[in-house]
Amino acid sequence: MSKIPEDILRAAKRAYMTYPKAGEDEWMPMARALLAERNKYQWQSIDTAPKDGTIIDLCTTSGVVCLNEWWIEDDGEAFWSCDFDDKFLSHWRPAMPLPSPL
Repeated sequence: MSKIPEDILRAAKRAYMTYPKAGEDEWMPMARALLAERNKYQWQSIDTAPKDGTIIDLCTTSGVVCLNEWWIEDDGEAFWSCDFDDKFLSHWRPAMPLPSPL
């Protein structure tokens, strides 16, 4: 499991310390949940990108971001749906949810 950063630990501890007798066993699960939420949309190596049709965001080696892309397999060919050659893609992240209607 990854190390939980100090800011996450402090936030979880503050949240739980408002309750009497809150100890580490109460606030550590909150810290883990906060860390997981923060890491949810972090960029990852393109080598780990899902190739099952999942909608994701892609980033090129020059920093151009392609939103809402997916892996395509068609007639023996396989490639990403974005306009860049696969060799220029370096990272991916889960696609961000759309904002709620106003």
